[in-house]
Amino acid sequence: MRKPFKHMLVTGMASITLTACALADDFKPAVIDFDQTLEGMRTALPTVCDSLTERTIEPIEIPGTKRAQTQMDCTGMLFEGKPRLAEFVFRDDELVLVWVLTEKEEEATLEARMTGLFGDPSHKAAPATAFTHARTALRKDIPEVLFYAPSVAPMFEDWFTQMAAGEK
Repeated sequence: MRKPFKHMLVTGMASITLTACALADDFKPAVIDFDQTLEGMRTALPTVCDSLTERTIEPIEIPGTKRAQTQMDCTGMLFEGKPRLAEFVFRDDELVLVWVLTEKEEEATLEARMTGLFGDPSHKAAPATAFTHARTALRKDIPEVLFYAPSVAPMFEDWFTQMAAGEK
């Protein structure tokens, strides 16, 4: 009797996880691929950007960067039905985070959409609402949506925890 229940439970949990992943992929633009290198994104981004600029960030701001921090600014990338400025940030040629600039007036709509897709936020504070299980956040002090790679997840999770603790 336990085996069928356990099977149903495991199958149900797998289904929920796969559905959450599919929903996250519906929100995150397909061009955001954290398996891509700087060179790979130099090929991918011109297909979704009206214009593209690349620059080296000095001094380096991302902890753990050994050689270089590079940013590609993509103007005109579609996100949530509107052309946006998206900032693709690389640590040692690895894509680690993307900021998609939004408008302050969209904050409530974006937060509701993200909550509908990802469930309750892991962290909620005045500067940001974070969904760490989906590696995304809505920044409110500067209107933008953040997507980040697993390799920098601990850094962002610490940042969100500090934000939330600062409000208590």
